[in-house]
Amino acid sequence: MNAHDRNFSPVPEALDSERGLLGALMTSSEAYWRVSGFLKPDHFQEPINAEVYRTIGVMLEEKRAITPMTVRQYLPAGQGEATSARYLAGIIADAMPPVAAYDLGCSIVEAWMRRMGIARLEDGISMLRDMTADTSPGKIFAEVMSSLDGLAQVDESKEGAVAQAVDGIMERMTASERKPTVPFPLDQLREIMGGDMEAGNLYGMLSSSGEGKTSLALQIMGHAATQGHPVAFLSYDQSEEQCVDQIASQRTGIENTRIRNRTLTEREMSTYLDALADIKKLPLFIRKCSSSVDGSAQLAAYIRSLHGKRFRRLDKPALVVLDHSRKVKPRNENAHEGRIAAEANGVFKQIASDLGLVWFNLMQRSSFGTKRKNPRPIDADIYGGESGKEDYDGVFYLYRGHKYLKAQLATADDAKDEDKIRARFAREKWEEDEAEVGALKARFADPSRWYRLRFEKEFTRYVSKRSADEAERNEPGLF
Repeated sequence: MNAHDRNFSPVPEALDSERGLLGALMTSSEAYWRVSGFLKPDHFQEPINAEVYRTIGVMLEEKRAITPMTVRQYLPAGQGEATSARYLAGIIADAMPPVAAYDLGCSIVEAWMRRMGIARLEDGISMLRDMTADTSPGKIFAEVMSSLDGLAQVDESKEGAVAQAVDGIMERMTASERKPTVPFPLDQLREIMGGDMEAGNLYGMLSSSGEGKTSLALQIMGHAATQGHPVAFLSYDQSEEQCVDQIASQRTGIENTRIRNRTLTEREMSTYLDALADIKKLPLFIRKCSSSVDGSAQLAAYIRSLHGKRFRRLDKPALVVLDHSRKVKPRNENAHEGRIAAEANGVFKQIASDLGLVWFNLMQRSSFGTKRKNPRPIDADIYGGESGKEDYDGVFYLYRGHKYLKAQLATADDAKDEDKIRARFAREKWEEDEAEVGALKARFADPSRWYRLRFEKEFTRYVSKRSADEAERNEPGLF
């Protein structure tokens, strides 16, 4: 057998990435500016895909609207109106979230580089086979190496290109575009986290049992769904009906206990039923999970399926809320807590990035942290410690000091110990219905900010509690 007789693999292609990216461009011009610095029409394998990409770029530079109807008129005449309409409909059906544009662009360029590399190496082989008298193997090697080096520079141009990032930011600023976000229901949450929750990010809320973290999570979910964001609630604790009843209580102002016991007046029943009808229309999906079955892989598969069937129909990023992360079945139950948390968070972060959604974990504090003399939440209380914290883009805590005051008084050794406990908590002047929120990790916020909220236990919801001394405490200095 000759040395050159081989079974070659198919030519590298990224047709799915090409269609997914073009679909993203049809839904958001932001996707174009994420790839325009390094992705060129020549990088596309399918000629019609290259033409659509080139056309979209020209239209955006002319500040014209991008829709299937506006783009279709510029497709090659040979396509035919019916064919081009079917083609664009298929592109929209295969659309990926705008946040995935960069990765899709990279895969397109990579496939192009592989095709070009194969072609240039094959050219070199041909030149070596049929070498003429006016050249030499060394010259052929140098020519091939120079050609491959040019391809390598294309690969480097998309890695960390600050100029391209700046161009993209400037284009979005000029077009008054913002990164897609899921809104918080309370200004205090927005302020401690440096803004609303950005698509593609992983967030967390840390609290202990009985402090109202599920109530606040349902409040966040209800607000997001009302604003048109699809919401998925993965609950290991509450059933679908319990979640819906709690959301109805928050929306109507009817006590949750009376809703559960069905002791409503005729007027309240009418209000409650109207609220249920409104909730039914919301893009809200609730799944009751099992700690003996549902691990991070099962949750990821469910969200990917839900995204393909439901989320992609809406033009706003989805919110996924997990209650709570300690209940997720680990792949290796004997592994260290930090490794378990890091592995699960890595999966959730990847899902958020791939699908362009927000993943929000509720975290139950460990008993060790709640037994400290000063039980105020700290970084070490995050599930998994430093290892568990790494993948988060933002984490905030929910803390009700009065709860810990009562717990410590109940186990005080004597009257003297009680006095010490009261003095310790008196410095912060806690009221029974107060809770504090503050950041444990926030990329673009002042970590010293924290705010008090008021918990309306009858309706299991939090409301703003601003005061003059709070405003003064959080007033930024000159430097």
